[in-house]
Amino acid sequence: MITQLDTSNLDAKFKKLPFRGDLESFVDEVALLKPKAKFLLDNDCVSTDYVLNDTTQKFDHVQCVYRVKVYEGGEPIGSLQTYEEYRQGKKVQTYGVESFRIVKERGRSDTTSSMHKKVAIRNAKKFLVARAKDELANQIGNMVKDRVTGLKANYENAVTWSVNSTKVAFDYAVASYHARIDGSGNVTLSANNAQYTNNIKHVDDNVTKYLEVKALSDMIEAKHGYGVQAYTDGSYAVLSLHTGEVTKYQHFEDIPADIGEKLGMFKVIDQNEPYVHLGIKVLEFVHYIVDGKTKTEQ
Repeated sequence: MITQLDTSNLDAKFKKLPFRGDLESFVDEVALLKPKAKFLLDNDCVSTDYVLNDTTQKFDHVQCVYRVKVYEGGEPIGSLQTYEEYRQGKKVQTYGVESFRIVKERGRSDTTSSMHKKVAIRNAKKFLVARAKDELANQIGNMVKDRVTGLKANYENAVTWSVNSTKVAFDYAVASYHARIDGSGNVTLSANNAQYTNNIKHVDDNVTKYLEVKALSDMIEAKHGYGVQAYTDGSYAVLSLHTGEVTKYQHFEDIPADIGEKLGMFKVIDQNEPYVHLGIKVLEFVHYIVDGKTKTEQ
């Protein structure tokens, strides 16, 4: 194989596996058309095939590399694959191209395949294209907004289910009735009523997290802060929610200090832990960072 493959994320036991069919040649020919692309192997690229043994006439389990992932500028843009499929009643080798730009209604929605290598190479040239900046802005913005909105709903449900809502509703209705009768207009419920919950600390923890993530959600809705996506080559894409502009940085040290200082703290913070003074890690390589100078939580 002529093309250099990044195998740093591939387990050592898989590094000498054969490639399925004509995958090596397929990758080499695509690489000539995509000089900026990088090609990567990891454990997801390994498959177990059932191959008929001519001697025993039984099927052996044979591990092989069936696909190669493709990156450009650190961004995953798809993969190249080979299969054996039935076409017109015959079992033939086919060449697959996986890309976020492919949208199909049948079969795998993000993959197209052909028994003709030249057709598959044309598909690779057409579909294996990195996102333009406006596409990247939409992708990062949607990931941040959707994940934070979903997390807010999860904590809202957690708060609701951590108390006896039936008892709270009943007491509120009775207290409201008396407040209207005496004209006070105010209702007071006990903060430490064991009938409302048997674990006040658990309720408080859920409410605290809900308020943190709600504050972050409100900032995102107001278009404050930044969406940050990290790539495998050590580069970063930073989306300003205020302007909608994406800026790419080759190294972490190039990121503006107000963003970089907060981003660096998430190396020791788990995914989905909201901090109103920092932001939140919504995915392993995607963060929402709040606007402004870095503050120390009081």
